[in-house]
Amino acid sequence: MTGALLTLRDLSWTPALGGSGVRPFTLKKINMRIEPGEFVGVIGPNGGGKTSLLRCAMRYSKPQGGRVGLTGYDLWAQSARWSAQRIAVVGQEFPSEFGLSVREVVAMGRIPHQGGFQSESSTDRLMINAALEAMGIVHLQHHEFGLLSGGEKQRTLLARAVVQDPELLILDEPTNHLDPKHQVELLTHVKRLGIAVVSSLHDLNLAAAFCDRIYVMKDGQIAAEGRPWDVLTADTLFETYGAEAIVDAHPQTGTPRITWKFV
Repeated sequence: MTGALLTLRDLSWTPALGGSGVRPFTLKKINMRIEPGEFVGVIGPNGGGKTSLLRCAMRYSKPQGGRVGLTGYDLWAQSARWSAQRIAVVGQEFPSEFGLSVREVVAMGRIPHQGGFQSESSTDRLMINAALEAMGIVHLQHHEFGLLSGGEKQRTLLARAVVQDPELLILDEPTNHLDPKHQVELLTHVKRLGIAVVSSLHDLNLAAAFCDRIYVMKDGQIAAEGRPWDVLTADTLFETYGAEAIVDAHPQTGTPRITWKFV
């Protein structure tokens, strides 16, 4: 595991008790590694722990046990600014960003790299312009963020993450609000960034097409790990989701293609 960018070693996390007094699942002894430049997917049923795992890796939820390492350093022993200079996050929920334009939201990605009262530099502006262009939202840059569609907001937030110039990009269901065309375009752009990416994904065919490796989560544990053809088997999918699937090769990419059987 030497050389891994992100490592999770024996990670355990237990959420606080809810109002009902019933404790939901916990993360149990999670071991994971993300290599530089690698696109890693996290799949599994709802409530299996995917988002909780990512929140521990992005320095949002502090684990009760184990260690999160980034470039050899204990992530939770570093400052929030140190982490923000190296990790960018696009989550499932949209921030409010009241009154801010698309360009102003994207520009926020440069804040971790600026001094306390430092204004936007020429380099910052070039990076912002490039991200707006890459995400196809130049025409929206002066629109109010809060008035955008879900897909436009998602592309804006990815542009903000790109200008953050991170070593690691964490995505939590990044394609949820996108139509099929923009799902493929977004993940294609992410793949071309050439940086380490870890993303939870519900669409298994997208995971098969874009991920170098996949971790399967169920009941707060890693149930399987490997390359798409190793993980996305009919047996593993049935054990994970309780549904039968046909797995064959995609005629264009040769990656696994999953078709769910009707009952």
